[in-house]
Amino acid sequence: MLYGLGDSVTFGEDDLRYEPSDGDRGYVGRFADALAAQEGERPIVRNFAIDGETASSFMTGNGRTPPVVVRTDAILALQNTNYSETGGIRTQETQFRQAAAQDAAAGNDIVGITVTLGFNELAALASLPTDEALAQIPATLDDYEGNYRSVLSTIRAEAPDAPLYLLGYYNPFPADPDSPAAPIFNEAGTDLNGIISMLAGDYGASFVDVAPAFVGNEAEYTFLDDQPAGFVINGPFGGVEPIGNVHATDAGYDAIAGVLTAQVAPVPLPAGLPLYAAGLLGAGLVLRRSKRRT
Repeated sequence: MLYGLGDSVTFGEDDLRYEPSDGDRGYVGRFADALAAQEGERPIVRNFAIDGETASSFMTGNGRTPPVVVRTDAILALQNTNYSETGGIRTQETQFRQAAAQDAAAGNDIVGITVTLGFNELAALASLPTDEALAQIPATLDDYEGNYRSVLSTIRAEAPDAPLYLLGYYNPFPADPDSPAAPIFNEAGTDLNGIISMLAGDYGASFVDVAPAFVGNEAEYTFLDDQPAGFVINGPFGGVEPIGNVHATDAGYDAIAGVLTAQVAPVPLPAGLPLYAAGLLGAGLVLRRSKRRT
């Protein structure tokens, strides 16, 4: 089993035209393909990621940051076909707990869990005036760190030994420097990745630093060049993109999957445990984060 958890980057969102999917696409689908080439068998993908998910809404199901202004928490969840309105929409935490318990009872091995959380916490600040948004960054990152710890504690409670990959974020905004989110991520993007790197060390995970691969390639690797801030999507679930379409193109997801796959090395292990992750701790990012908080 290969689990995908988190936000729209893990879900594999692309052109924001509301195309329901089971999430076996984007970097997660490419990673599953790479594992198949490495091990001779493709893992089953369980992707529960949701557009707009934050570390808080992962646990509560409320307060997602919609990439298009008219979308609600429920609409965002139902874009992932692993969710259903029948009996109410479960939180991503509940969905993961139940699936992991079922896999454990069935003796199914988890070959990897990939997570992206954090971008939407900063993106939500873009609705504020720039000076106010920048002033809110330290408190926002502190709350995020605490919430992400709760998420990771949940994951480790259900899958204590599974290879866990925490993906950092790329800064897409050189492709649209006029986006209201650009100054926020220019200021806080490195600190956000520093927190993720630190938490990876605390929870026995691998930090996957995808940011360098996007530097200089933002227009090709994201949709921001074609769908900048204020772009209007037509259709029943259309609307205005407040910060632009920051999601990866096929080339961008190829790049993310390449960085992730490069961190996985096959080693001789007992049957059922084919992979371990090689961790990249990003010490420089952690140091910068520590200095800022001090």
